[in-house]
Amino acid sequence: QEMYYNVSLLIQMLKHLPDNVRLLLVGMSGGGAETLAEFAKKMNVYDRVEIIQRVNYSVVPSYLKSADILLNPKIKGYEGSLSSKLIEYLAAGKPIVASTTDADLEVLNKNNAIIVRPEAEEFANAISKLVRDPALMDSLAVHARKDAEQFSLDIRKKYFEGIMSKI
Repeated sequence: QEMYYNVSLLIQMLKHLPDNVRLLLVGMSGGGAETLAEFAKKMNVYDRVEIIQRVNYSVVPSYLKSADILLNPKIKGYEGSLSSKLIEYLAAGKPIVASTTDADLEVLNKNNAIIVRPEAEEFANAISKLVRDPALMDSLAVHARKDAEQFSLDIRKKYFEGIMSKI
């Protein structure tokens, strides 16, 4: 995952946030999980990080819904390579803080996410802003849930059928 995402910056982010902020990383590969755990120990934040390795896809929604804020530390992507993860984040109806690539901006915007540079301090500042402003958290969550509707299977099917009928 480090190729497209810089998850270690989320561990670094904890150094800029109060001690009661916790980070839950779900779906990490075995080697990646071990590397991140070692990095968290080195950064002296290991007690604030929980790393859960690969999980059955059916339980992913429960993890998303249990979060206060969803984070997406993306550092690399390609035009047209939209991550389905972002649609799942929107559907969870939670505030999102994300660093993005151009393809991600097809889904994320200033109404449904706080978009930051892929830097630990940027993520920390966005989280602090959300914690201080519950109305902003609620607004982002409502817009995220509403925006997710446009990515339903039925709507995407109709969209592609429309494209195919013109060919």
